[in-house]
Amino acid sequence: MATRRPITPTVHSTPKQGEIVIVALRRGVSVVRCLETGDGRITITMGRNKQAHVPIDRVVLATGLTGLADDQLEAFAKRVTDASRSIDLREVWDLIVEEGRAITLEEIAGLLFGDSADSEQLAGLVTHLETMPVYFERHGHTYTARTGEEIERAEERKRKQAERQAAEVSVIGALVEGQMPERPSDQEQRLVSEVRGFAVHGDEHPRAEPTKKLLAQADTGSRDLQQRAFELLVGAGEMAPDEPIEIERAGVPVTFPPEAETEAQAITTVGLNTQGRRDLTGTPLFTIDDRNTTDRDDALSVEVPAKKKLDEGMLDGERVTVGVHIADAGALFPVGGAVDREADRRMSTLYTPDMRVPMVPPALSEGSGSLNPGESRMALTLSVTLDDGVATDWNLFPSIVQSRQALAYGSADKILREGAGEWHGELQALNRAADALRTRREAAGALVLERPELSISVAPDDDGLSRVSVEVLPRSTPARRLVTEMMILCNVTLARFCIDNEIPAAYRSQPALDPDIDTGGLNDDPVAQYRLMGRLSPAEVSTEPARHHGLGVPAYLQATSPLRRYPDLVMQRQVSHFLATGKPLYSVDEIASVAQRADVQLRELASIENQRRRYWLLRYFEQRLEEGLTDYEAVVLDTDRRGPPILELADYPFRVRAELYPGASSSDRVTLRLHDVDLWRRVPHFVVAV
Repeated sequence: MATRRPITPTVHSTPKQGEIVIVALRRGVSVVRCLETGDGRITITMGRNKQAHVPIDRVVLATGLTGLADDQLEAFAKRVTDASRSIDLREVWDLIVEEGRAITLEEIAGLLFGDSADSEQLAGLVTHLETMPVYFERHGHTYTARTGEEIERAEERKRKQAERQAAEVSVIGALVEGQMPERPSDQEQRLVSEVRGFAVHGDEHPRAEPTKKLLAQADTGSRDLQQRAFELLVGAGEMAPDEPIEIERAGVPVTFPPEAETEAQAITTVGLNTQGRRDLTGTPLFTIDDRNTTDRDDALSVEVPAKKKLDEGMLDGERVTVGVHIADAGALFPVGGAVDREADRRMSTLYTPDMRVPMVPPALSEGSGSLNPGESRMALTLSVTLDDGVATDWNLFPSIVQSRQALAYGSADKILREGAGEWHGELQALNRAADALRTRREAAGALVLERPELSISVAPDDDGLSRVSVEVLPRSTPARRLVTEMMILCNVTLARFCIDNEIPAAYRSQPALDPDIDTGGLNDDPVAQYRLMGRLSPAEVSTEPARHHGLGVPAYLQATSPLRRYPDLVMQRQVSHFLATGKPLYSVDEIASVAQRADVQLRELASIENQRRRYWLLRYFEQRLEEGLTDYEAVVLDTDRRGPPILELADYPFRVRAELYPGASSSDRVTLRLHDVDLWRRVPHFVVAV
């Protein structure tokens, strides 16, 4: 340590061509070569083959060194870095802190090195001052001593930085080895959390840049750093290979807050409130759903004229009374309560092949709110008398119902097909009524698209991995048409009820279809379907009723899925409250607010569901590829858009892109061969089979 003595400040001159200089850049301090200067800027080398133009005030030291070759410059830069790390300025700070004046680099060097400071020592000193500004802060070409409090804070930051660097080494080393750090510290746990956040959100993650630098240290796996983060976490068992990152990315909560769970459990212990409700527990009714459905929110019943036996069905033109019974979910839990707030936040149940994220706690959606067989439940009942598809009379009232049986679509179709079974008479009567309703809707301009639906199920295999099963379900089966028509009938009637009674409601409408579009044979022609769907206007939501041309009805709202969709729950509450009090529960503005939020959130949830179905279908294709099944028949849908042509697989309602032969056109049939599947990017790679 040198003794205190005055030093004459050095006058800072413009760097010379070829001189080695120290520059302060955003990413840190660099030892570079000056190529030229002019107009307040300096051109410098960045490595062996790059150049940069920076303001000349970024130069913190002109070393005076020239004529160094590239390898000599690299060696010099390394020595400067090493020298910087060995410097301790505590004693220098002790000598001058009380003076409170600015001090030059040369003065600091004189106190630290004495009279013999050379260019390398000065470069090391200035690098230290820039990268570890604990004791001094630079202002232009001079420095001021920090206060004791500032130093304490700086040293604390330095300590935390050292801890983070040590934690980074530990975390990245463990992940590369395919494991988590043993007994991880808080810092290590935070780093793992950051890696997970980046694996899910990519560049949208708030800590994306430092996490990228961390992942760059793991020179393994994909060059895509986000994919590398995912692969490292999967290898360490911190994420599953089939992790539903779309759900995490969207922030969809998969668990309920304790207050919602507590309220739901308390509700299950309360008996049914039968006051003001019609007892229909003696009416034979049943539910029809997918075979895995556990949240049953609608049931059906039917009556035919007394002179006719039910199992004889219904002849054209004959009257029949159908009952649509909707679970009165709105009566289960209070408006503004913990369950209601959570349902409002979620807006809908999320269904994916590997999981279901309910809108309300399962104690309600699968328990006391679900129309399970043999259990008495509160419901909102619509009883409609139909005469050849025309509603001649209808009644709407709160009720107590008890389902006799939960039918799956396949079981209901089998009963209708074979003409026998416990519910054959009811199903046949409802089926004929549904056919009459649909015929009238089509005559009114309804567009009926019956695109097949993929049913994808996931189950653990013997090796502990997930095995995927795929079934293509036709949308045109009698049972599915039957349920669709009864739900449309119910929603149309509720819309009429709201209009007649001036009840604020959220109506869905759709503009008229272009009359020049030919819809003949639509459901047998995938190319025609593709072109039509590209020209359809989306449905609109408004508090003003308007015609829904796609359904062929004058007004329409949705209230038949109150256990699964919050807008349906709100509309059901609105109707039930009016029936009980003669007044609406929600104002026009409140209905509009829910409808507008739902319009956005439901699209987001539908996108997540589509992405997860796509992922699992690709997993299924990958599974078949491993079994040697590679070829798929496909029809060309479009060759005119950007990128490779769009095709649809013949056996699966799934669209792909693939390069085709010259002159390929729409409607051509080809055989595609699956080459591989990129699950990370959700892309199958098909080529035309030769």
